[in-house]
This record gives sequence, C-alpha cells and structure tokens, in this order.
Amino acid sequence: MIFDHALHLQKLACGDDVPRQRQLSCRPEIPAELRKYIAALGPAPKNTLETLVDLSMTDDDIARYFRVPCRCISQLREIWNIPA
Repeated sequence: MIFDHALHLQKLACGDDVPRQRQLSCRPEIPAELRKYIAALGPAPKNTLETLVDLSMTDDDIARYFRVPCRCISQLREIWNIPA
C-alpha cells in the first residue's frame, strides 16, 4: 500500500497522469445498449443532461453535440425523469 502511494506521488511530481479507472453506472434501470453512450456525456452524465435541457437544447441538439443516437437521449431523460 505504501509503495502504491509513493508511486502515485512520483507520477504526480513528474507530471504524468495517475491512471484511474472510470466507473460507469451499472444500475439495472439503464439498459445495456444505453450504457455505452453514457460515457459520451462525461463524468456526471445525469447532471450534464439536466443542464443541457435547462438550456433549452432539444434531444436532437444534444444527441448531435455528443454524436449519439437521439433515441438514447430521449430514453435517458425518461429514465432519469428529466422533463423537457
């Protein structure tokens, strides 16, 4: 454990990135076909989607921006109860 800590400190000191695994939502309410598109929305996909909807972007605009199918944005809004 101490070795890992020292390794991370060394990487930070030299300016290299510290490798970190990104955890995607594995909640059962999100179908497997949508999980691969959630990563396109960034580290906080629900917050990202809520913000863009608050900015009056349509599902089609959001989908085009993130280069994902429009139906995925619509389905995620339904799952997360994000009103239009």
